[in-house]
Amino acid sequence: MNDKLQAAHGDPLPNPETYRCLVGKLNFLTHTRLDICFAAQHLSQFMQKPCLPYLQAALCLLRYLKGTIDFGIFYNNSPDLSLSVYCDSDWRSCPDSRKSISGFFILLGGCLVGWKSKKQFVVSLSSAEAAYRSMSKATAEITWRCRLLSDFGVVFSSHVSLFCDS
Repeated sequence: MNDKLQAAHGDPLPNPETYRCLVGKLNFLTHTRLDICFAAQHLSQFMQKPCLPYLQAALCLLRYLKGTIDFGIFYNNSPDLSLSVYCDSDWRSCPDSRKSISGFFILLGGCLVGWKSKKQFVVSLSSAEAAYRSMSKATAEITWRCRLLSDFGVVFSSHVSLFCDS
């Protein structure tokens, strides 16, 4: 059985405004709770015709938030300014469009300074192709970040490490 959410799958909600309001609040909460960014974005794809499985997933996300109220991001004061990037992809993860999801996060001195998770623009024909697209997006982002940091006078003494599970 496929447990991924699909468009127009399930019983329609009698009051879709409740779902839309909840997802809007979850999207706003992503400014301080980065760990729910992907889930909130995914739930946002079903605002047009919300169904019961989407509401159940949103309520599950609320239960997660209740159980992890003390989670946060730690920023240390280390003088280490090494950059490292971790990326991954989920091949054909969208059951409706068969598009893959790319994601990456950037660490500066071991502290999280950037992240992104997004559906790829084209359908990848293999998991390797999806991984290469993910690495390409991460490389473009880190190139931009390096140039931005150099404009601020930050000089890097070593190369940037890009890690992928493939």
